[in-house]
Amino acid sequence: MKDNSKKNPKQIPDDKIRLIILDILIDVKTFIEEHNLTYSMYYGTLLGTVRHNGYIPWDVDMDIAMPRPDYNYFLENYIPKNKNITMFDEKHCNFYHFSWAKICDNRTVCDEHYRGYKKNPYGIYFDIFPIDGVDLSKDINKKRKKSRILMAMSCLARFKPSSFFPLNYNIGLVISTILFSWSVNSIKVRDKLIALSTDVDYDSTDDLLITADGPQKLMLVKKQWIEETIDATFEGIPCKISKYYDTLLKNQYGDYMTLPPENKRKDNHTYNSYYYKKDK
Repeated sequence: MKDNSKKNPKQIPDDKIRLIILDILIDVKTFIEEHNLTYSMYYGTLLGTVRHNGYIPWDVDMDIAMPRPDYNYFLENYIPKNKNITMFDEKHCNFYHFSWAKICDNRTVCDEHYRGYKKNPYGIYFDIFPIDGVDLSKDINKKRKKSRILMAMSCLARFKPSSFFPLNYNIGLVISTILFSWSVNSIKVRDKLIALSTDVDYDSTDDLLITADGPQKLMLVKKQWIEETIDATFEGIPCKISKYYDTLLKNQYGDYMTLPPENKRKDNHTYNSYYYKKDK
């Protein structure tokens, strides 16, 4: 049957995106529980779980975090039971530029501001971040800086002009991507970022960091903050969060139970999502 999605894409409203992500969560969580793996809701998803018992009302994002050993096991063994789900990850996708996994709805496609997914576009997704060991006897700020530089290099090599950005930004972006395309291979940068993330064995230390996610604050956490979890619910779905969620959230957001000003209550993702084929 002829696919007319490129001619007449159907944009997906936020409420449907949230439901699709919940379906992905259920599938992923089922595997994690069957294999006794450790995970926790993380970043804004942890905040949403604690403050709203689900999504932050103006957000459509979901992030979970896993210790590196559990994350690696997940990548090697996860097979979705839901046929509408596909995993994109650095171990199995040579074209995939990120240093963490995305679990996607394969009926959809995200019109994101990155190039490089024409043959295998990823759709509505949530992220799974590996948490790695870190050596506090070394310069952690140097590692943070290197992580951010690698992420910036990778992004500049992959960005494409977008209507989301102002004209002067797009012009600068075109110039930057041309320059970086001569010297930067985003897959090699991804591999350097993974090597930076895994230079300390997870089991050898109690100090952890999500180095793979360069744009974030790269906050140091203790192993027990990740491995000791308690039960919670996210939009009525049972889930796990860190037993030390209060410390994690205060470190990242400060007075996290106070809502931000209305002008800052907005989704920071710069893409649209579209249906492009039927259920499998």
